Order: sequence, then structure tokens, then C-alpha cells
Amino acid sequence: MNNRKLYQEQIKLGFTELFENAKTVVNQLEGEMTISFPETGYYLPTIYSIFNEKIATADHLKTFLNSLIKEINNTVEITVTQMGLFSLVFIEIIESVQFSKNQKFTQPFTGFIPDAIFRKLGVPLVDGSIAGLAIVVGKANSNEDVKNLVSDFQKRNILSLFVGGIAKQLFEAKVHSGLECLVVPLGDEFYAFTHAVNLAIRLALSFGGVKPGDSEALIAYLGEKIPAFVIFMGEKTNLLQTISAGLKATGIPFIDYLSPTFTDQERKELVDQSLALRDIKPIIDDIPIPINYSFAFEGQAIRKPDTYVEFGGGRTLAFEFLQTKPLDEVNDGEISVIGPEIKDIQEGTSLPIAIIVEVAGKKMQSDFEPVFERQIHHFINFADGLWHNAQRDLIWFRISKEAVAKGFQIRHLGVIIYSKIHSLFSSIVDKVQVKLYTTLPKVEELLPTAKESYLLRDNRLKNLVDESVSTFYSCLLCQSFAPNHVCIISPERTGLCGAVNWLDAKTSFEINPTGGNQPVSVGEQLDAKLGRWAGVNQYVRKESHGAIDDICLYSIMNNPLTSCGCFECIAAVIPEANGIMIVPREYSGTTPLGITFSTLAGTVGGGVQSPGFIGIGKNYIVSEKFLLAEGGIQRIVWMPKELKSFLHDRVEDLAPGLIEKIADEDLVQSLDDLMSFLDRVKHPALKMDSIF
Repeated sequence: MNNRKLYQEQIKLGFTELFENAKTVVNQLEGEMTISFPETGYYLPTIYSIFNEKIATADHLKTFLNSLIKEINNTVEITVTQMGLFSLVFIEIIESVQFSKNQKFTQPFTGFIPDAIFRKLGVPLVDGSIAGLAIVVGKANSNEDVKNLVSDFQKRNILSLFVGGIAKQLFEAKVHSGLECLVVPLGDEFYAFTHAVNLAIRLALSFGGVKPGDSEALIAYLGEKIPAFVIFMGEKTNLLQTISAGLKATGIPFIDYLSPTFTDQERKELVDQSLALRDIKPIIDDIPIPINYSFAFEGQAIRKPDTYVEFGGGRTLAFEFLQTKPLDEVNDGEISVIGPEIKDIQEGTSLPIAIIVEVAGKKMQSDFEPVFERQIHHFINFADGLWHNAQRDLIWFRISKEAVAKGFQIRHLGVIIYSKIHSLFSSIVDKVQVKLYTTLPKVEELLPTAKESYLLRDNRLKNLVDESVSTFYSCLLCQSFAPNHVCIISPERTGLCGAVNWLDAKTSFEINPTGGNQPVSVGEQLDAKLGRWAGVNQYVRKESHGAIDDICLYSIMNNPLTSCGCFECIAAVIPEANGIMIVPREYSGTTPLGITFSTLAGTVGGGVQSPGFIGIGKNYIVSEKFLLAEGGIQRIVWMPKELKSFLHDRVEDLAPGLIEKIADEDLVQSLDDLMSFLDRVKHPALKMDSIF
């Protein structure tokens, strides 16, 4: 038998096995049993995306599968491509039934990645922080091979998902795993592969505007936009050959790696070849420090028992401050530690610290200082063994025992900051020097100067209003996922992802004039209350490829700004309350309308205008221009208590007494509860003009 016939025979055998297994597990189900994956609004994502079937019960799943069986049986000759696509459906059915029966995945594996978590991938995927998705299936030759492969992917900022024996090897090799590390062990059984597939599919549905049931658009998006690839390690079974056919049908490329050996050179070639499948060209930070450095380490936590030294967090005085100096006052590359170094202290010490970064450059502007300074948080967190939280004089960070054992010292903080500022802002900054003070008297002496500067910066941005500028900025980064989405950022409306304000976008353009943030001449103001400008509309019309003709920055009902899927929050109209609710991404509960964030997100994303629904950044909620057309902040009738707490003081400043009239999940559990509460507290939205 030649190779092609053998390949086709393997696929047929694998397809038949999956087909029979799917029928068996479904036929054993009780009719009213709930069938679902946890915390998702996409039902069974593969089936939902291809067939637009919202499977939620065993009866519905049986009906669907019987219909599929009938279609397969009536097909004269089922092709390899069809067998491959059907196999992706079958493994989802089998895995969903297994989960629904047990209500948990086999520990310690991740299994299905909930919507609230996968949506956090949005911004790093579109801005390149996550350069690609590697799906590794099979088993490596040794645990050391696994550890090295993970390290190679992390250095290149690749999110790696593991299925099969290699997922188990991650734990045996004591590899730190979790989405925050960009290392996810989906499961040690073959069927866990469906969680990699449905992650890619939900990216298409959420960010790409692909409609459920439009299989052609789905396949095109998976093949062209999702930077995913698969590595099959070891000999391929009939089942894996069938899955390969499914991947070919979706356009997701794969590599078969059969070699039992795994030398450093072979591993490097494998990784390079894998990235080449998607033309992924990651930028590897080469910073002279004794620990690994990559975006992959940003989310790692360092617990107290693993900490060698910590700074701030209420335990000691700590702050960071970046300021501009004349060129002749900055010695480029000079890094000073004034006070105790790590080598001078004992494990478990808490030290005060002042991180003073002094920059100079002919193009440097004072407006850039807070933008650069905020990046220190990311700079430090990218180091393996460092953990940093907050900014300014609220910082708290730790250095792990493991990092110190590898030779990390406080001066290396300066090396990181120096290297990254030059790497990212070389077009603006000519010189950088860093001073690290670790004695309390000196930290206390320097803090008032920093606080004075913080206040001046806040006032500068606070007094900047939309009417005071003739240029807004766009953010087009998310077009890699939502091709027709255009985010418009004004002084009083931050980017919907919450990560980019007007000054950030202005700085980004100064640094990279051809980048994702571009100036938008506002032109003639067409409507001050709606937030409409002729120049903005002209720009959006062009950059949305004609899909969007008119936008209103201050309205939720009239041609609202589109969303890509990266939004921090969703604002949605509650008609009965004549107001809106605001649901942040991290809220996993149910809203008074009986729907979750994930379900709402399916309505809002993909670069389409959805009157009554918009994606927003948290800071926009407390802007004077927030939904100005509909009456502003007085329209808010519900938000989770955590968001209420976060915004409490700023809402109170804008509308005294309103915050106590906004319901949350502890106060109401249903729409009827909400209406009773609003009536009882005399919420202003009930007496406002109709929101429609």
C-alpha cells in the first residue's frame, strides 16, 4: 500500500472510531441533562460556529447528531476533507459529554478555557505581545525536552497549548503553567484537543465578526487571521491522522515531528520551522540579566514563601518616577544602587525603594513622562522571578528566591528599565540613567518631588477636553482580528480596551508614525451632544473599508463606536429601567437580564455597530462625555459591586448620591428585583426621557 492510500485508510479508520464513540456516548445520555462547557456564551463552540446549533441539552445533542448521521449516511462518498471536519465535531461532542457528566476536567489539567479568560488574550494577540498559538500534541522523549521546548516558546512570546502525554510531562518536569505563563496543559487525553480548536474558533467569532453558521467565513478566518499551528510529536495514530485532515480543512497548518531524539539544534529547527508556517517573526528581548525575560512571565505570581525580598505594598515606602533632564545631566547607561543590595541583605527582608529614571532626548516631551513611567510595570513583570503591581507611589513588587539564586541583584532592575526604554523609545530618548535608592531617609527625601509631578500630570490630563484639541487618534491594532473595526480615542474617551488614552496614542504616533495609532483631524463638529465630527466620519469610512459610515462617540443608541472584542466593559441598555447596565470582563456572574458577559460579548464584538450595546474602557464611565447623548452617568442602573467600589469616589464627584442608587449583584438578582430597587431608591433614570 502506497503512502497516500495508507494515509487515507488511517483517516477512514480514525473517522469511524470517532463516529462510533460519539454515537455511543450520546445514546447513553438522559434527555434533560445539561450539555455545556463552563462559563461560555458559545455553547459547544465548534458545532455552534459551523452549524449555528445552540446545543444545551442531551435531547438537542441527540437530535443534532442523528441529523448529522443521516447526512453522512446519505453522502455517496465522504471525502477526506469532510471526514476531517466531522472529526472536529465528534471530539467536541465526546469531550462535552464527559465534562457534563463529571462537571470538572481531569485534574490538574485546564480543559476548556472560559470566555472571560480567553478574551484577555485579545489585546496581547493584536498588539503582538502574544506572537502566536502553538498546539503541541503527543509525547516528548523526556521531561527535559519538554522544559526546553516550553522555554523556547516563552522566549518568543508564543502561547503553547499541550495535549496528550506531553501535558502530563509538564507537571513531571515542574514547569510553571497557566495562561499567565503562556503554558496551558489542556489534558492528557486525545479528546482535549477540542479545547485548542474551540479557542481558535471563539477568537474568530468574538474578534473577527464571523457569524455562527457561516462555515466558509470561519474557515477563511482560521486560515488567514489566527496565528496558530500544531506540532504532532511521535508516531501518529489513526485518530491523529483524522484530526490532521480536519486541520487541513480549516487552514491551520501542522508539523509531524517523528524523531525520538531531541537535540538542542533539532529543537531550535522545529521551533523555527513551526513559526515559519505562520510567518511569525517574534522579537526576542536580549537583556543582559541572569534570568529569562519575556512577555510570557508577566502574569506569574510570587507568593510570600517564594520571596527573597519585597518592596512597598504597605510594608515599606516605595515609588517609581521618570523625569526628563537636559542631555548634559544624563550619563547614558549609568545604573546606581544607593543603599543595600540583595547581596547585603538576608532572605525575607522588606526594603524601601525609589526607582528614579532620568531620560534625555531632543524629541522628549513632558507629556511622554507618565506614558514611559507606566511601562515600568510591564518591564519588571516580563522578568522570570519578578512580580510588580500598581504604579507611582503605590507600587509593590517582589523578587523571588529562585531569581536571586540565579544571580539577580537590584541593579538588574536598572538594566531592564534602561534596555527596554532604549528598545521601545529610541526615536525619542537619547540617554537613560537609573538610580535605585534603598535607604528610608533618601526615599522619604525624594518622594515629595515625585508627588508634586504626579499632581501636575493629573491636572494636565484632567483639564484636557475634546473641544480643546483639533486632533483625535485612532487605534487600528485590532484590525488584525476585526478588519473593519476602528477605535477613535479622544481626550475624554479612552480606548475601549482601557489600555490607551489620548496621550498614550499621541506618544505612540510620535514614536512610530506608521504604527497603529494615527492622528485623526476632527474637522467640522456636526453634533456636540452626539459627538459627531465630519473629519472623524471621513477617517472611519476609509479605514473601515466602507463598512461604517457614521459614528457618534457620545452615544449608545445612535451609530455607536464599533468594538473588536478587547473591551474592558460592555454597556447595555435595559429598556424596562430606561437605563443601562455595565458589565466588566472579569465579572463571571449573571446580570439582571439573565445573561452573562460572554453572551453580551457575542453581540458587541467583531467591528459592527450594535445600537444599545457598546464596548468601553472603565475610565470612560467617569468622563464628562460618557453617553452624553442619553443623559450620561445618570443612566447607570446596575454594575457589579467590584466595579462600583473601583469607581465609587469618581462617580460621587460627578453625581453626588448616585452611587448608592446603582444596583449590584448583592442587591438584586432579577429584572423584577432591579425595578423594585430602582423605584425604592428613586433612581433618576426612571424620570429621564426615553432612552430610545
